[in-house]
Amino acid sequence: NPGPLVMAAIQGRPLLLNEIGNLPSGAQSSMFRYLEGRPFANPLTGEMIAPAEGCFCVMTANHLNLGDQREIEYDTGRMSAAFRSRAAMVIHMPYLTPDEEARMISKNATVTVDDRMVTKVIEFANLTRDAVKAGKMRISVCSRKAMTICEYLSAGQHINSAIRFVCLGVMPQSDHATLDEC
Repeated sequence: NPGPLVMAAIQGRPLLLNEIGNLPSGAQSSMFRYLEGRPFANPLTGEMIAPAEGCFCVMTANHLNLGDQREIEYDTGRMSAAFRSRAAMVIHMPYLTPDEEARMISKNATVTVDDRMVTKVIEFANLTRDAVKAGKMRISVCSRKAMTICEYLSAGQHINSAIRFVCLGVMPQSDHATLDEC
């Protein structure tokens, strides 16, 4: 079965690349032709694929809220200059405020969540974001992970179990000790 990149190219659809700063440099360079709209080799079969009209790529990257130019460089700085130069547009969106994040979690959670619990989970998420800013962690707890933690807690799961279940599978091993500190 073709992967998402090949399907997007064949069908002329958008491709979403989330957390693009985590994409290894080898994978970045293999996407140059695709990003330029030129035929590229299918990574699995070697077959040449010509991107159909309407094919484009949307990439997301986190940034740090440092209040200056450095915030832009956090995730995009891990991309090669050649890869960054192929981005047609960059839109910067700050993190939600704690109140906005709490409203979003309460509104979108699949179960009823307690407001105090949501506040505590957002405080925890912000501690992980601060740890990323300080260089102690690579990946923080995003709003979606915070909402999932709240859902597990509402189902009666212990806080440590919920955090471990939601976070440890997606965070590098080097982040685990700092996550425990948070």
